[in-house]
Amino acid sequence: MIEIVLIELISIISFIYSLWLMFAFFAPINEIFIVFIWTVGTSLIFALVQNKKKIYNLSILLLLLPMYFYRSKASIVFILVYTLIIFLYIKRSLLRGNHYLYANTFKKIHILYIFVIYFRLLLDGFDGSVSHAAPFIIIYILSSVILTRTIRHIDSNMEMEKIRKDNIKHLIFIALVFIIVTFDKLRSTIWTAISTFFEKLLYILFYPFYLIARNIVVEPGSPETEMGEVIDDSFIIVDLENLENAEGYEELARKFLKLVSIMKTILIVILAAILIYIVYKIIIKLGSRNYVGEGFTEEREYIKRKKKKGGLFNREKYPKEFREQIRYYYRRYLEKLERSDIEILETDTSLEVNKKAEEIFDEGIEDIREIYINTRYGEKSVDGTTVEEIKSLYKRL
Repeated sequence: MIEIVLIELISIISFIYSLWLMFAFFAPINEIFIVFIWTVGTSLIFALVQNKKKIYNLSILLLLLPMYFYRSKASIVFILVYTLIIFLYIKRSLLRGNHYLYANTFKKIHILYIFVIYFRLLLDGFDGSVSHAAPFIIIYILSSVILTRTIRHIDSNMEMEKIRKDNIKHLIFIALVFIIVTFDKLRSTIWTAISTFFEKLLYILFYPFYLIARNIVVEPGSPETEMGEVIDDSFIIVDLENLENAEGYEELARKFLKLVSIMKTILIVILAAILIYIVYKIIIKLGSRNYVGEGFTEEREYIKRKKKKGGLFNREKYPKEFREQIRYYYRRYLEKLERSDIEILETDTSLEVNKKAEEIFDEGIEDIREIYINTRYGEKSVDGTTVEEIKSLYKRL
């Protein structure tokens, strides 16, 4: 489980760093990566030893060590803030919840990134920038996808040995990405190669439009209508010294540059749409689960909800068995829907119930259904922790 803890810590810490670096920048990027590694390492130590002895809780103070080297107000505030957040996260949230919860968190943070980046681009006067935060955004996305996938496999009863081997491969991949985004020369080399590729692509795409525009603007038959020397792969420069119709070529240049600008915008929009679609499909895949194969196929059954009788002593008794306690809270969930004027038929499956519940509840209903389904159809053992989880989900509705 250590590798799962490590992946989750990388996810949350890279998220904290990415948000902060959009607005504040306290050291060169290479040094910030060293601080990041220290933060992840000491957080992992604290997460592993915190429950062994109370004295080990003091290991969280190791997160404050970078303040000895970085003493500006921005760095001190940042270190104090991430120390507090990491402490609370490990104590309250680490490895808690199923893959639905992780997938929902992943989607919400994507939306948050969009708003934060948008507003950051509108604001001036800050030391940080989106480019400073970009490496940590990449690390966050990678680690979060891997984490959500891992939790889904655990929920599906996949063998832990296979999960462990996969996670080791994923950690190696994250490390390679980390190295690439850390070293300036390596990052510049890769970026130059990518930029050159897109410049060649733009040249290939725009050159036919140039030929069409040239024939429209310049009078045909004139010897001066031939294209000048192509000095750069990205820009077509016309030799005006040997042209008699200079005004025509000036008009051509203006129209061509406008056309290039429009085509670049269209290309960027297309690429962005493709990227968003891919991310969306990944999120949907992580956020949905089909109970087939090792799971089950749910039949159109219904829970016989017990009618509440009046009086304090006539209420339904709380069951003693854990499985019945799960069904007890699921009945409370159905009753809450009915009190909210949601019509629940006796023939409704849990999936159909949740589709109706989406009208009034945004969160928690998928988790309640998953616990109920695993209890009713699965072979997992049920304990008090599972009961407390569905109880907490029900009370938060």
